[in-house]
Amino acid sequence: MSDLELFISIGLSESKAKETLKNKNLTTSLKSVINEFSKTNQILANYGILLYHLASKLKIQDSKHIHIIVKYISENKLDTTQRIDCSLEFLRSSISDSINLSNFEKSCGVGVTVTQEEIKQIVESIICQNKNELLEKRYKFNIGGLMQEVRKKLPWADGKIIKNEVDNQILSILGTKTESDLAPVQKQKKSKGN
Repeated sequence: MSDLELFISIGLSESKAKETLKNKNLTTSLKSVINEFSKTNQILANYGILLYHLASKLKIQDSKHIHIIVKYISENKLDTTQRIDCSLEFLRSSISDSINLSNFEKSCGVGVTVTQEEIKQIVESIICQNKNELLEKRYKFNIGGLMQEVRKKLPWADGKIIKNEVDNQILSILGTKTESDLAPVQKQKKSKGN
């Protein structure tokens, strides 16, 4: 199997696989990750996004820990890109070669689940704190800031669910966008000082 076929087999589009092949370091990392993953009994294509993300974040010093991360990915314990990032951060900060797996799992949020109801409550609370500004600025309000606040309180929550909940709650407060909401922001001209 060629490298192109290998990368397509994990779920990359042909164009993404070709783009990846142009990056020698990423190609080497991805092949290494795929090789390690092939030792598990899992279907490669089911984990392609996570494996690609891992490969794209690897540094030279991470090679000694690839087997740990890949094992946790294959066991669905590192099931988000955020958990993979935390795993790399934890392993890079580890001084010794022996890893305390309990601390590793805790720092990566292994086993932590956040319910839709928890997300709804936190989003509601954060929107309530910002309600006056939201009502004033309407759809020109920085929604990204709200999402970051939710992420701080619920670091292991699914980002898509957070985004949907924020969007739904804002829609229920503001209603559908008006023409003025859709109009581009007018930049104020600065007056020259005397």
